[in-house]
Amino acid sequence: MTRIALALQEWQTIAPKKGSPLWGVYLSTQGKEAAQSLAPKLEVCQLLDGVMISARSWVGRVSIGDIDVAIAPKIKGLPLLRLMRYAYDLSALTLLPEGDQALSALALTDLLALQLRAEVRELWARGLHRRYEPNHAWLKSPKGRIDINALAKQKLHDALAVPCTFFPRLEDNPLNQLLFAGVTYAADMAGYLPLKADLRQIRMFMAETVSRKSLDDVLLAKAESLITRLTAPYRPALALINLLYMGHGVTLDVGGTDHKARNFLFDMNMFYQALLQRFLQEHLPGYNVRAEQPLFGVMSYNPGLNPRHRQAPLPRPDFTIYEGSKRVAIIDAKYRDLWEHDLPREMLYQLSIYALAQGSGGHATILYPTLNPLATDAQVDLRPYGGGVSHVVLRPVNMVALDDSLADQSVSGHRKRRALAEGWV
Repeated sequence: MTRIALALQEWQTIAPKKGSPLWGVYLSTQGKEAAQSLAPKLEVCQLLDGVMISARSWVGRVSIGDIDVAIAPKIKGLPLLRLMRYAYDLSALTLLPEGDQALSALALTDLLALQLRAEVRELWARGLHRRYEPNHAWLKSPKGRIDINALAKQKLHDALAVPCTFFPRLEDNPLNQLLFAGVTYAADMAGYLPLKADLRQIRMFMAETVSRKSLDDVLLAKAESLITRLTAPYRPALALINLLYMGHGVTLDVGGTDHKARNFLFDMNMFYQALLQRFLQEHLPGYNVRAEQPLFGVMSYNPGLNPRHRQAPLPRPDFTIYEGSKRVAIIDAKYRDLWEHDLPREMLYQLSIYALAQGSGGHATILYPTLNPLATDAQVDLRPYGGGVSHVVLRPVNMVALDDSLADQSVSGHRKRRALAEGWV
């Protein structure tokens, strides 16, 4: 069967209508298994007249049976890269020779790989971190500490060599091994050929002094444990590799047992929350922004009706804003353009709990991203029986204005950023 290439944007749905590429398409057994494993990152439904695919906040590419799906974020190219650099505290990079036009055509995986290339080049220019690593060997010219126990146990050995334990200062350590694994992975994932060639060249140079390891949770944990004041320059590269690794959380068999596709889905909601957290914490002087702080006392089990002795549920809004000891705002970051799309009931119910928990007149705010300059606040009033009115506010975050303010490093740019943060809160 001919493979189907499908292009979507975040939160877009393609139904199997006549003329649609999904009309009359039926998933194979492998395709159904792939679709099931992707939920809820991507909703795939087999209908009588074809397949319906609904994208959510995850962007990237994935294969489902004979369908290759590419999901693009609305904000692209240099603005997206600039916002990601800010959200994850990454360094600036040298743009491609073609300029912004080339960047706007790159996929998200290429943008991440491009930033990783810049980080690795900077680390290479500084000199890769070296670490004293234990080594055990029989040496004709002894160095380090002679291993007396090994010498006594060895019956037949070269009389000209003795067992030694020594600690050479090597580049072959978990930090650089993770860097090598990340560059290898990025080179395999990159679609932009000049970028792929650059990453392969970096990988070739690193292979001379660093051993190749698999990119997994163990290696990530080992590298993270080595981050200190001296190795802090590695932190941005580790963050990028972690993003690539998390996005590659689904590996599926497609098109038969001999066809393997590299799939990448990145959670834009996670990026959006990190972006707003740093922006609010840096541009709200006089306020304390706390991320995911639990609201104690809002919910509790009745002591006489809790037979399993379960802990009380703890709602955790994305951001709680304090002025001194006074709580002044409860905010949730939702990566869904609520100016263009309807408000899902699960979002409304979640924010309603936050608003009602504050008593009469309480309010909770959803900060959602949009590219529409006409987007303004909307408000849902909550009228519980026997109580006052509470509010859920839907507040747009203009991503173009946010990007422009971050690009402007002048005094007026700082004022713009502060005005944006105060306006959101």
